[in-house]
Amino acid sequence: MAGKTTERGARSTGSDSRRPGVAASRWRLPRVHVMIPPISGPSRDVIAGILSYVERHGPWELLSRYQVDTNPAAVALYAEVDGVIAEPAGRDTLRALRALHKPVVIAMDPPLDPHFPSVIVDRKAVAAMAVEYFLDHGFEQFAFYGVPGESLADLTQRHLADILKRKRRDLHVCHPTPRGPRVTWLAHLGPAIEWVRALPKPVALLAANDVRGWELASVCRLAGVLVPETAAILAIGNDDYRCRLAYPPVSAVDCNYRRIGYEAAAMLDRLMRGARPRRRPVRVSPAGIIDRASTDILAVSDGDLAAALHFIRDHACTGATARDVADHVPVARRTLEQKFRQRLGRTIREQITRIRVEQASRLLRQTEMKDADIARACGFRYESHFSVFYKRATGLSPRAYRRRARGT
Repeated sequence: MAGKTTERGARSTGSDSRRPGVAASRWRLPRVHVMIPPISGPSRDVIAGILSYVERHGPWELLSRYQVDTNPAAVALYAEVDGVIAEPAGRDTLRALRALHKPVVIAMDPPLDPHFPSVIVDRKAVAAMAVEYFLDHGFEQFAFYGVPGESLADLTQRHLADILKRKRRDLHVCHPTPRGPRVTWLAHLGPAIEWVRALPKPVALLAANDVRGWELASVCRLAGVLVPETAAILAIGNDDYRCRLAYPPVSAVDCNYRRIGYEAAAMLDRLMRGARPRRRPVRVSPAGIIDRASTDILAVSDGDLAAALHFIRDHACTGATARDVADHVPVARRTLEQKFRQRLGRTIREQITRIRVEQASRLLRQTEMKDADIARACGFRYESHFSVFYKRATGLSPRAYRRRARGT
């Protein structure tokens, strides 16, 4: 017997009509297991990035469990999952994930098993951004505070040391020991307090993550070291509440976890459609620096250079030129240019450009301002001039940067 023709012109057979599961499976939504507990700012940002991708390219049915259970009901549930996005986990969990025989993507940091596809923070780019940020603020002394193995502190430390070595600067290091159950708070912080006191000042303090940044603010207060007057603190990773709970509030590198979540979802989508896994991780560059009170200072002993940097920070976005900067400082322009090249490795004009790009990027990331309004806020009369300037400086149009920074 011939099959009937549907309204769309497709032919269905009599055997298919007696198998309701065929039609149901055809229209079933992709079922994705998100193994990322929303207990920190970074993990919540990764989840937000995943949701952003699903809203644009879904829908998906999302399941949320934070570990691989082995009870029969859970195993039956996992058998129906089409893919998994997980945070870095222990080897037992990774073995369980591999046993599912389903596409798996690891987000945030590299997995212990490098065979898993992953989307991770570009730690080298994070270190470079942190160093350049402190150099812009005039710091010559650098120190790192982090527990090896925590948030890839050892990898970040190596990148920082390599970058500073090329710039002929040293990196002082403190490795606080994890606090045990019988160790008091003051006893735990004791070695770090003595370390901070002994550091050459002024010093740029880099914390391995936002938790250590919050802790480092307490260390400085207990040591009697003024923040930011003699020690400026920058955390790697921006948990907004954690950083703002510190006193003073701690500045942080925005590691772009929202973008990581978006790219992880995009990678999983391709894998669920049959694409071959990438052999190398996708590294996502940081979005920028979130300025707070802990770095609100310029640490420059040269009075002329400090005055020029202050002038640039105040007036770069109101049309100041290199000639205006030179006119503001009582030294010859050639002498001032030499000081910029020797201390910062760039010209006066390049420093003005950096400040304008930083301000534009911050407004693109953190506000809903239109491009035309951002252009005016950064000293441009015409939006078209701003767009050309920004793309020349960053390689991205303002609109493309905003989409990337927000994981959309």
